[in-house]
Amino acid sequence: MSLVGRIARVVGVVGNAVVLVTTAGIALRYIRRQGVEVELVVPLLPPVVAIVAILVAVRKAAGSGRIRRGALVGLASGATLYVALSAAYLFGQYEVISRDGTAYWGLVFIPAVWVWPPALVGGTLLGGLAQFVATRSSKRRGDDA
Repeated sequence: MSLVGRIARVVGVVGNAVVLVTTAGIALRYIRRQGVEVELVVPLLPPVVAIVAILVAVRKAAGSGRIRRGALVGLASGATLYVALSAAYLFGQYEVISRDGTAYWGLVFIPAVWVWPPALVGGTLLGGLAQFVATRSSKRRGDDA
């Protein structure tokens, strides 16, 4: 694996872990006050899935088919992109979100339910499609030579 790939993997995992810890810290405040509820746990899924997807994509990169590998990389990219975008407003509005339950619900829970799943599906489809096109073009180029 190239140096750039290793750096991207480490930055992706560390960045997602930072967002996971921050979101978990906010969620724990609310859990202490009102108990465990779905809207407190669901926002923890995006960074967890992003970390797992990165690790699976790296682990399975050598042994799986090209299109499957592209879909895994697309899944990891889509999940990480969502977490990066949510981190931008999470860290910018940390005080408001940690104090106000409506802000938590509106800025953390709703995007995790309505934006995150399409980001995963879109990233997976785009990654698989990109790898399919790359595979087809390399086969064609190999036949022409």
